[in-house]
Amino acid sequence: MTALPVALRWGAATTSGWRSDGNEDSFVVGETLFAVADGLGGYNGGEIASQLAVRILHRAARQNTLPMSGWLDDLLLPDHIRSLKPGTRSLYQTFREIDHAILERATHDLHLTGMATTLCAMQIHQSEDGDRNHGAPYFSIANVGDSRLYRFSGNKLRQITEDHTVAQELIHEGRMTEQQAMQHESRHKLTQALGGFLSERGVDMWEMPIQAGDRFMLCSDGLVEGIDSRGIVRLLAKHKNAQATADALVKESCKKDGRDDTTTVVVDVMTARSPKSSKKQYG
Repeated sequence: MTALPVALRWGAATTSGWRSDGNEDSFVVGETLFAVADGLGGYNGGEIASQLAVRILHRAARQNTLPMSGWLDDLLLPDHIRSLKPGTRSLYQTFREIDHAILERATHDLHLTGMATTLCAMQIHQSEDGDRNHGAPYFSIANVGDSRLYRFSGNKLRQITEDHTVAQELIHEGRMTEQQAMQHESRHKLTQALGGFLSERGVDMWEMPIQAGDRFMLCSDGLVEGIDSRGIVRLLAKHKNAQATADALVKESCKKDGRDDTTTVVVDVMTARSPKSSKKQYG
């Protein structure tokens, strides 16, 4: 694979909550792939589900091939996915493979029945022949559940992903404000998850140009339970080193809450070719 014209720095931190016997969060970081998963399920199903998700994701990225299977062929992809770039379609298909693998694992172990996981991933690809930005790198982003991806640029924080929760649906319907949702009892009740709880349009997909100077933060919901957006902005602006930033975010969140497992991955774009195309959102 041709080296991408991108230089990144990253850091990651995770800790189990005081209500947890173990840590059901998992993450993966690498030269082209960054992801956070938050498992759920009795016994130790949540931990197994999230670990399985990141393991399959990492394997697919390392092989740099489409994870095709007999039940999922490119021609059968939904229209809104088939129109995406090959790298983004590959990430979508990996999410579908993960969904199938978790469900299959659970059917062979009664202790794991109902296990599932959220998964938020960001992967670098390079524009292919025929693309008007041929050779330019871009981020493919995929999300299921309520783990999140934020972009921090120009001292402004923007949430890229959208939670798949009952509370978020109520916001869409105009029955609840975002402020009310932060305290609502349904804010953690998922409407989509990997492990047999996924609709055809359940994977949200984005494509974004890579801009030098951008900072990204992926996190499980445990982080935002303990620290609000103003606190996140303060720490993202204060710490320049990605690992120091990740450590500070997890430490601050756990100091204020700490009930849930908490994970964050911070990615800094140091240099990149910056195509002029605008971000596209799908799903």
